[in-house]
Parts: sequence; structure tokens; C-alpha cells
Amino acid sequence: MRALMRSFAAAFSRKGRLTYIERSIIDTVGSRLDSTALTIWNQQVQAIYKVQRLPDGVEVDFYMREGRGQPPTPLPRFRHRDEFVVATVAIEVTGEGPPLHASVWCVSGRLFSIEYKGSVRYLDEALGMDPAREIHVTASLTDVALAVLPE
Repeated sequence: MRALMRSFAAAFSRKGRLTYIERSIIDTVGSRLDSTALTIWNQQVQAIYKVQRLPDGVEVDFYMREGRGQPPTPLPRFRHRDEFVVATVAIEVTGEGPPLHASVWCVSGRLFSIEYKGSVRYLDEALGMDPAREIHVTASLTDVALAVLPE
């Protein structure tokens, strides 16, 4: 029963901490954005207060809070409010087989999720090996993202 509770708690963690792989993906996508979009991107990443990791490591969802203050400062959004893939990424760990691919999604003008095409768990295990492995993340912005993100 305790194992089930720990599994459930981990899947719906209220912690806003990003794993090394999640941070690497977000930073790599951010490096592909122009300065206006990057400013919005960084503010959204800083506003993450909850990270929901689905079982088997196939999806990570991000939840954000509006800015604080009187009156509250609204969190900036991208002008495109539909659901769209911002970027596709490939994650490789040195000496560990083929890359894992993922899509980074925006919903309602905000960063929302990373959806992996497989489980990210083997990457977490590979990063913990001795000797330590290096991770390489490459990102390509989608045509939709290039068309709808601020210039």
C-alpha cells in the first residue's frame, strides 16, 4: 500500500522542481527562441509551481501561477492560444543507444508539457551510472511555432 501511495505522490508531485532532463529540454528549446519569445518563455518557466509526472515517465505537465503583487501581475502568454507543439527534441546519453524523442507543447499561450515517445526512465538511470554519462539535447522549433511565436 505504501508503494502505491509513493507512486501516486510522485506522479502528482506538487514540487515545482524540474529534473535535470526536463531543465535541459526547456533550456535547449529556449535557446532556439528569439529574444521576445525567450523573455515570455523564461517568465513562464519561473512561474512553474507544480510538476505532474505521469506513470512510466511518458509525459510531464507544468502548472504556473500568475505573478504576485497588488494587483497581481498577469503571467505573459504567447499570442497563439491554441494547443500546439513548440519544438521536437532528441535526447541522447553518451554510449546509451538511440535517442529518445519528445514533443514540447504549449496550451492557451503557455508552456504546458513534454510528451516523450517512450519512457524517460532509462535516461534517468543512465545519468546515475558510474562513470557519469553526458546528455545531449537537440531541439527543432516546429513550423507552427515559428509562425505563431512573437518576432
